Amino acid sequence: MPKLTNSLLVVLSILLTMFCYSCRDADKHKNIDIETEGKSMSPMRFDMECFSTNWKNAEQISVLKQKYGNFFCLYLEDVIKAGPCDSAATFNLVQGFVLNNDFQDLKAEIEKNYPQQRLDSLHEKILESTLRFQTLIPNMKLPQLVWMNSGFNSGAYSSDDYLAVGLDFYLGKNNRLTKSVPFPQYQKDDMTREQLVPSAIKNMAYYHLLKSDTLKSEKDMLSEMIFHGKAHYLTWLAFEDIHDSTLMAWTSKQYTWAQSHQLNIWKEIAQQDVLFSKNRAEVQKWFEYGPFTNASNVPQESSPQLGVYMGLQMVKSYMEKHPEIPISQLLKEDNAQKILQAYKPNL
Repeated sequence: MPKLTNSLLVVLSILLTMFCYSCRDADKHKNIDIETEGKSMSPMRFDMECFSTNWKNAEQISVLKQKYGNFFCLYLEDVIKAGPCDSAATFNLVQGFVLNNDFQDLKAEIEKNYPQQRLDSLHEKILESTLRFQTLIPNMKLPQLVWMNSGFNSGAYSSDDYLAVGLDFYLGKNNRLTKSVPFPQYQKDDMTREQLVPSAIKNMAYYHLLKSDTLKSEKDMLSEMIFHGKAHYLTWLAFEDIHDSTLMAWTSKQYTWAQSHQLNIWKEIAQQDVLFSKNRAEVQKWFEYGPFTNASNVPQESSPQLGVYMGLQMVKSYMEKHPEIPISQLLKEDNAQKILQAYKPNL
């Protein structure tokens, strides 16, 4: 892939930024009116109540289960993967979890970094984006917001009834506990408070897209790009104003690189043996979470997940050119090549 000089890169970055702002409202689907007055996602503190429960006391467990409904089982079985939510062995395991010194330390760090005033502010931001999101998804009800301590298992978890956010995942990349977990550095770099709301809404977007996705069979490269592009496009619409770099969890440098090399990226992907490939090992290299995109002919200074980014550009182009198409139709559109036809890479 051809490289650009630093001076030319700066010039292109400025021009591309000017272009982005000039066409900022080109997509009419972005014009969403909501009313937040009197609305709430009724945030609940499972992160605290889980630790205050005696998991050897059947009565206390019953009270917690009744209060949190389906989320009780979702947390035990899917989030922390402790085991069946009606098993005494599972409860014994969770009791060990809440009494463990390391997890008690994590609980204290969450409480220090997320006082109630900060959680109230985050609730307002999540509520606004979720209400915008709700206008896009037919018959979607407003989920209950749950703050949780996932034990570094999950940053967010969505269902029809709940949007749970793992506060432990957003303590900050320089937090002592974030530094201590055995995650790669590129993952720790994204564990910031600024990523909490975008990550939560993106998780919700993927959940609802999977419910509507008609391409459940084995996907080729193009279909995979469109799938991820749809999820990120939904997330983009859910915010009145969000930059693609924040949406992609990129640094400004990574965003500039992708924008400046978009034509070259497209030339590499557009090859017949890449665009329509069903070789999962090769296709996934364009979408894997990592420090860069580890695909053939893509340099290590590249931005990560370029397949996701290109899919987002394709879906954005398609919807800008078709303001008459409702989001519900986009979600069910299974002709990836139809969406591709609207895309032209930045020169």
